[in-house]
Amino acid sequence: MKRAHRPVTITQIAQLADTSPSTVSRVLSNDPRISKATRTRVLRIAEKQQYKPNLFARVLKGDRTGQIGVLSTNIGGSFFGEILQGIDKVTRARGIHMMCTFAHGIEDFIALSEDLLTAGRVDGAVFIDPPLQLFEHPLPSGAAPATLCASRPLTSKSPWLTVESTTLDNRDAMARLIFHLVEKVKKGSVYDS
Repeated sequence: MKRAHRPVTITQIAQLADTSPSTVSRVLSNDPRISKATRTRVLRIAEKQQYKPNLFARVLKGDRTGQIGVLSTNIGGSFFGEILQGIDKVTRARGIHMMCTFAHGIEDFIALSEDLLTAGRVDGAVFIDPPLQLFEHPLPSGAAPATLCASRPLTSKSPWLTVESTTLDNRDAMARLIFHLVEKVKKGSVYDS
């Protein structure tokens, strides 16, 4: 049986580059204090060794996780699939991973949203079509950035008004559609193309 390849560590890269682990860490975080020669040597070795940063170690250090959390109550239908696919495409292009989970009811959605925003596992969160009851609950203090997709608070008193939101204006589109249909009926040309 073939043994799984163990990922290379910063300490191993430091040994191969004849430098310290802290210097390797500074190179990988693009610290300007590192010389060009050292940076080139470390990056060449990291690439050759196929180094991948350990997300959990980065979180423990207080760095970014490189992950965006996505929470929804639904995965059915093409609407949700297209949104997830779009988020994944954009995050991958920026070297960020998408972590997706689904809530089962309002209490579960609230608990998962609080966890995503405060547990430090993600750098930000997208809430797709959250239940409107969410907007009655306060935003957790120290919360990571969040974005609402296909939803927004309906009252001006919601603490969620400060959260960015992206929605479709179905109301305006439907009003224009009905206006157009009424005009066609008035002209007697409802069946015209």
